Amino acid sequence: MKKTVLFIAAALMLVSQATAQTHPGRSNLSASITDLGEEFGYGEMISTMTMFMFNVQANFDRNREDVDNGNEQEEGPDNIAYGVTLVPEIRFYSRPDNRVSPFFGVFGLFGYRGAISEFTQAETEVETSTTDLKAGCGFSIGAEFFVNEYLSLSLDSRLLRYQYRKISTEKDFGDATVEETSAGHHVSLRIEPAIYVRLYF
Repeated sequence: MKKTVLFIAAALMLVSQATAQTHPGRSNLSASITDLGEEFGYGEMISTMTMFMFNVQANFDRNREDVDNGNEQEEGPDNIAYGVTLVPEIRFYSRPDNRVSPFFGVFGLFGYRGAISEFTQAETEVETSTTDLKAGCGFSIGAEFFVNEYLSLSLDSRLLRYQYRKISTEKDFGDATVEETSAGHHVSLRIEPAIYVRLYF
């Protein structure tokens, strides 16, 4: 994936200039190629150099981990995880008249993730429930390559991110419940960009 990202970045730098179709009032739909099927977005140009975007990340996963007990396979924990993250962003293009236009943006981040795990411990059914709440903001940078009037490819890095995160865990042993909560502030730096395809209309 890193080689693919570097190849696309190099290709974008070699493309000649052309008129970018970033006229005010145009809308667009986007999808992440890097995390295929997990992030989608809607955007609208509010000026030639400015776009408002609203991205949604969603996922659902269920699996069971079987345990190897000698010559037998025993059913392990039944795990369910799901989540949704909302990412509003205001983006500013520095070269809107170019086929390749660098940009920077300011985004917000609001997310919820839940997980449930059920397993048997000493003949007792144990259910563990986890909720993960986060809110934050940050800065993004990247470049968008306009293939034509209706299609573009974008390299987008949410470079600097601050978020407040609260994780709550509850273990239900049937006759007793144990709860744990942790919270904290985090600042992270992400260099590697994600790849998006965007359709304008």
